[in-house]
Amino acid sequence: MQRLQLQEKSSSLEHLDQLKTLTGQLPPIPNLEDFIEQRTNCVELKAKMGGPILLFYCYKGRDIAVARTFASAGTIMESHSHKEKFIFVIYKGMIEIVFDGNVLPTNLKNGDNKQILKVNESFEIMPDIKHTMRWLEDSWFLVITIPPAKGFPNA
Repeated sequence: MQRLQLQEKSSSLEHLDQLKTLTGQLPPIPNLEDFIEQRTNCVELKAKMGGPILLFYCYKGRDIAVARTFASAGTIMESHSHKEKFIFVIYKGMIEIVFDGNVLPTNLKNGDNKQILKVNESFEIMPDIKHTMRWLEDSWFLVITIPPAKGFPNA
């Protein structure tokens, strides 16, 4: 029987240095400071699981607001409702919305209490409709609120 020999683990930085030596094509390894940016137009929503959900405001007027939004796979936003009309437009990823109240949206495509949104799909949630959201993939989407949702920053 052949015995396996354990190799000493090397750090991923050593591997990157070796790869850079071989290819000469790798960019420099970034420092933490390279990722820090001040954003005055960003809102971070805390999620029940995973998260956070990040909203980057594109436009905010008196009657409407638009935000580019990101959430990672596995993020779950607990059951909630809004006083505003929300429209979601998915341009990367996949989101599941489960409606957990007695009142269901009239625009559900599949006839049950949930809707899965994929790339190039949109969905409208009217005020006071109770729902839970779960991100099935890392997702980027637009959120349009009519009127602007309270607590969101100016664009």
